Amino acid sequence: MLVRVRNYPAANPWLHDEMDFDRNIHNVFGDLFDAYPVSRTRAYPRFDLAEYQNESVIIAEMPGVRKEDLKISIDNGYLTISGERKPYDMPHGSKWIRNEISTGKFTRSIELPHDIDADNISAEMKNGLLRIMLPKAETIKPREISIK
Repeated sequence: MLVRVRNYPAANPWLHDEMDFDRNIHNVFGDLFDAYPVSRTRAYPRFDLAEYQNESVIIAEMPGVRKEDLKISIDNGYLTISGERKPYDMPHGSKWIRNEISTGKFTRSIELPHDIDADNISAEMKNGLLRIMLPKAETIKPREISIK
């Protein structure tokens, strides 16, 4: 006997989360969407943002993206990561059985959590992860005030 396990609240399964939404669409439409590359509903690239005493750090997933194909910019309180994941070669005459790896151009803007020292931002790419260090501006760093 086959039993389907529900990982979401029964009250509203379509709005629980993006992965369940994608899974439900697949259950309804079957292999129709697997035969053709389609855009995904999730924002890309996915990232983590952590704040430390003197800086914030963004770690963004960039598998299959070369650093030469990336651009990072800051404007009006937002950091924007844009670039392109280039398609990879498939042998002539082959067909997709499943296609989940998105290729093409992307852009993602992130609201900065604080004022930053734009002259000292640094970034590095290692093992498919982009790390962007955003030093806090001197004006917002905590400081001790002496009493006269």
